[in-house]
Amino acid sequence: MNHPLADPNNHAPEPSPDAEWDDGVVAVGPDAGPPGSVIPAGARIRPLGRIEPRPPRQRKPQLEPAVNIDPSLPRLKPAEPSRFEVNRIGEIVRLESAEVEDEGFVPERAEPAFVPAPTREQALRRSVSHEWGRASARPARGWIAVAGVGVGAVLFGALALHSQLVGRDEAGRDGIQLTLEKLDEPEISDAFQFDRASMAQILDLVASFAAAEMVDEVLPLVRDGERLRDRIAAEWRPWGAPAGWRPDAASVWDSDRTEDREFGVLSGFRPDFNRLRAYFVREAGRIVIDWEATEAVSDVPIDELAQGKGDGGLVRVWAKAGNFHTVDFPEESFRAVQLISPGQDRILWGYAARGGAADLAFAEFFDDGLIVEADTNTLPVTLRLAPAPSGNLPNQWEIAEVLHSEWVKP
Repeated sequence: MNHPLADPNNHAPEPSPDAEWDDGVVAVGPDAGPPGSVIPAGARIRPLGRIEPRPPRQRKPQLEPAVNIDPSLPRLKPAEPSRFEVNRIGEIVRLESAEVEDEGFVPERAEPAFVPAPTREQALRRSVSHEWGRASARPARGWIAVAGVGVGAVLFGALALHSQLVGRDEAGRDGIQLTLEKLDEPEISDAFQFDRASMAQILDLVASFAAAEMVDEVLPLVRDGERLRDRIAAEWRPWGAPAGWRPDAASVWDSDRTEDREFGVLSGFRPDFNRLRAYFVREAGRIVIDWEATEAVSDVPIDELAQGKGDGGLVRVWAKAGNFHTVDFPEESFRAVQLISPGQDRILWGYAARGGAADLAFAEFFDDGLIVEADTNTLPVTLRLAPAPSGNLPNQWEIAEVLHSEWVKP
């Protein structure tokens, strides 16, 4: 076979058309012919630089060492096979592949939708920082402008107002006058704004009253002593205070008024440790004890009124809103008031006719907050009682008149 590109340095014999190209054995030796001759048919051509492959080496198998059994050892009998009883529990569930009803069903393949990539401008618009920049730039500039105009207007107005005020002040400073009007307030006497001197005087007064053993010792110490001489002689009882007794320093001092009468109150304990509520008024320029208010004197003792005795009359009691009504005193026709004795050990039920003077007086007490229906506080009042219709409880009385709040007579 003549190749168009002849190599003068190639001395390999020209292969014949029947020669076999292979990686096998190359025809060499006398049968291969001289250089430039044709390789005979059936010969194998090996490329230059290839080595004839060697057959794999055959290794002899290695035998394992034999085990020698001593024939003198006793031979063991085979053990009998064991049997196991298997209890059947329930049905056996085998997992099998689910049968496809329609073998020809092929799920549809979702075709991808083409979404164009956003442009750079669109990406910037979707960016949070870009939105913040666009959203805050214009409003900030607007607010700055508005704030600047507002501040300028305020400063200008302040300067103008200042100049006017300065001009007025310099022109007519002496002509400006302020007139203070006194508000209409009730005249409250300072008679019992307690100071050291008045408090010491009252303590000495109470100590002398507690130590008195005769009526003549009591009359100079009390209000309207000569007018009450007979009653004091009949109802007054000595306190039996030990020598040197004085009200406790922890006693409570208070002052109030009933209509046009100013009075003071000292709350504490008597020598026998019963509660003390002593009333003081000024009479002829000096402080005296209001004996009727201090002893809560009534026309009929509260103990007798609680038993239905007597015809009523003037009483000094603690008043509290009540809710006890009967057939003769229905709620729609009467206001119920709980009347408590000064020692708070007896209770009377008083009834004021709706729309009457007594009912209006109690309504004023309630409306002014002196008595609160839902509260447990009580108010000292002076009343005039009248007997209730027959057939009622002994401690039920009709309130004929509300004389005044507190126990001090105006």
